[in-house]
Amino acid sequence: MDQSKDIVYTDIRDAISCINQKVNIFGVVKEFGMPKKSKGTDFVCRLEIMDMSRGEPVLPVTFFAPSMEKLPHVKSNGDIIRLHRVLVKYHLHKSIFPYLLGLINIFTGEVYARFNKKFSSFSLFEGKSGKRFIPYQFSSSPYITDHDRKYITQLRTWLKNFEFQKGHDKYLTQFSGICHGKYCDLVCKILHICKVSEDETVVVLWDGTDTPPIPLETNHDIEAEQNASLQSEPFLPRDVLSTFPSIGSVVRVSIGKSLDDLLQQLQTTCQWVRFRKVKIQPILGFWQVVLLPNSTLCPLSMDDHFANFYQSAYETRISSSLLRMPYSCVPAPSPITQTDHQDAPLSSLREILTHAKVTYKYKCIVRVIAIDPRHAADFFSKSSRSPVYAIRMTLEDPTARIHANLFAEDGEKFFGGYPPTDELQAKVNKLLGVTEDSKELGVQRSVKDHLGDQKSNSLRGPLWVECCIKSYYLDKSNPWETRQYRIFGTRMGA
Repeated sequence: MDQSKDIVYTDIRDAISCINQKVNIFGVVKEFGMPKKSKGTDFVCRLEIMDMSRGEPVLPVTFFAPSMEKLPHVKSNGDIIRLHRVLVKYHLHKSIFPYLLGLINIFTGEVYARFNKKFSSFSLFEGKSGKRFIPYQFSSSPYITDHDRKYITQLRTWLKNFEFQKGHDKYLTQFSGICHGKYCDLVCKILHICKVSEDETVVVLWDGTDTPPIPLETNHDIEAEQNASLQSEPFLPRDVLSTFPSIGSVVRVSIGKSLDDLLQQLQTTCQWVRFRKVKIQPILGFWQVVLLPNSTLCPLSMDDHFANFYQSAYETRISSSLLRMPYSCVPAPSPITQTDHQDAPLSSLREILTHAKVTYKYKCIVRVIAIDPRHAADFFSKSSRSPVYAIRMTLEDPTARIHANLFAEDGEKFFGGYPPTDELQAKVNKLLGVTEDSKELGVQRSVKDHLGDQKSNSLRGPLWVECCIKSYYLDKSNPWETRQYRIFGTRMGA
């Protein structure tokens, strides 16, 4: 039993001067990293703790254990940890920097505490919202004294008036500010966790803002690959999408088997978390979070400053018709299209996908990212003697993608009758964001592909346009599974 009756606790401010000595500490967890395999046979993770004597900066604590289960599983930043017999160490880092005509070595040091599985112990308690003095996890059977309860009470009282993040955080980025290859921190809510294979779990994230549109390739082969899927894998069914907020983009992160133990802390959806030191990149037309070896993840408390701010901003946005529009088309979409239902409320594509009725009519703001067939000369049904439009458009907004058909009289209204093929193609190119320059570069690229040239493709940016959509089904006995979408009541100007 871990007898703590006569144990003396050292403030973090004093502990940092106890190099190579064992100390006992009560602290508040500010952040914790993802567990990983050490260079040996153990697993390792790192926590950052603070107390009333130190505040910030923090004292890092490194834990080693024979299995992930024996590492600390912190439920939220702001939780309290009791450490017994941890060894305070000093680590010297060497960095090489250029200086005039040569190189110089710069040495920087870090004081940290090391948890040794042979003689150290820990106990984790709920933070300021906690009422009990029973740890929710411990490494050995804890003995809680009145002295321990006093420390826990003091820390909980201190936390009520303490904010973990103050002022501007230069690395923190919302989804609306991400860009290709950017390294950043993210505060976001977990909407869904999906085990896609024995070795991979996908976590769906949201922060209430819209990701910027991803520029699309003019090269047709790459364009087809980008637009082949309406969702990033895995496919999320309608009942899952129905639990998501109405607006705001979702971004996915893939977590490998080695981090399965970490996922046990994230099994409750709608939890706010903070990722540090992650990379953002587009994969097949969808933004993805990429974890790096030094990335960390920290579940946030319910009263976290940024989580509350993001949630409040979303609630303000959802109540405003202007703020509901995609961020990148504010203050208004392109005037190239008009609808017959100007006073109808705006719906996001996610709202269309999850609407309670199989058949319904909507108005939305979207980008047309692909059209099938590609060429205007092929837009008409071959089964009809007279021209009849038969087109499928791939529509995108910050929340989802759908295929929407443009048939017969709806196509006639959309394109203003049956203009000459070159004029019809020009209208389609304008929708798709294809310019004369991008077409020329695309042709050059196509030729260079055959010659083995690896230069960049030209990019296009489809316009944000307003259109009306109605949902319908093909099989009355199976309406939801055969549900489709059709553009109507929309016309395109010159």
